[in-house]
Amino acid sequence: MGTDSPGTTDVAALQAALTTRTRLVLDGERQAAVLVPIITHADGPSLLLTRRTDTVGTHRGQVAFPGGRVDPEDADR
Repeated sequence: MGTDSPGTTDVAALQAALTTRTRLVLDGERQAAVLVPIITHADGPSLLLTRRTDTVGTHRGQVAFPGGRVDPEDADR
């Protein structure tokens, strides 16, 4: 057994797979993007999620990945 933390190999494999992935853009669809933040800890990886406020127009109080719709003023869209 190696000295890596639990899940370290899985995180490295996921990073490698995502690095070579081709970006998919659907014509006519609303563009959006999310961040899938994987945080490594001594006892294994975890995901960082956000909770939407109760004051937003849609999906109030839902737990979600950080991100969302791409707005026209986003410089890196």
